Parts: sequence; structure tokens; C-alpha cells
Amino acid sequence: MLVLTFAAVLQVTFLPGYLVWRIAGFRGRGHALLVSFGLSLLLNHLLVLVLTLTRTYSRPVVIVLFLGELGALLWMERRALLAPPRWPAIPSFPALAEMGIGSSPTQVALLVRLGLAGASVGSIIYFVSL
Repeated sequence: MLVLTFAAVLQVTFLPGYLVWRIAGFRGRGHALLVSFGLSLLLNHLLVLVLTLTRTYSRPVVIVLFLGELGALLWMERRALLAPPRWPAIPSFPALAEMGIGSSPTQVALLVRLGLAGASVGSIIYFVSL
């Protein structure tokens, strides 16, 4: 049920607008998220309006449309999905020191606090998901 909820929110808020963004040939992920939100709301409104006026608005039609949008998204992003992941390199402590990060006690304390905060958030998520 949670998967269907996530899919519904994704479809209503981002999927149609992102597809139009990609078909139009625009680039940039940050702008795509902002523009696709508004476009998705507009396109979904127009789609419901047209389907209601033609008396074809039903669950099977909406499911077929969603699967079509999902298929189009997978087709458009196939190169990115099939490419091996590129993980950014995590710099070592000497490399951080060369960049001037961690050279003062205040910066070291901040890095330790950030590490502890990340560990705390990770443990909270772990225990909540049990």
C-alpha cells in the first residue's frame, strides 16, 4: 500500500511534467524539479478534465496512463539506468587538511558533530523502520 501511495504522489506531482521537460529538450535537474511540479499539476488537471468530459475517466484508464508514463520515463532514462554508478570519491583526512578543512580545532569539532549527527539520524531511521 505504501508503494502505491508513493507512486500516486510521484505521478501527481512530478512524472508528467518531467516527461514534458525531457521531451522539450531542456536540461538541468534543479530547474526540472521546479518546472515539472507545476507542469504536472496543470497536465493532470487537463487530463482529468478531458477524461471526464469524454466520460472515460475510470480506474483502468488511469492505471494504463500511469504505466505508459512510467514506461516513457524508463525509456527516456535508459542510458542513465544501464550505466554503472559513478560514486564520488570521499577525500581522505590528509586531502581535507590540504584543502584547509579540519586544520583548526573548531573545524574538527564541527566534523565530529556532523559525523555523530549522521550516525544518530541513521540509527533513528533504522529503529523506526523495524
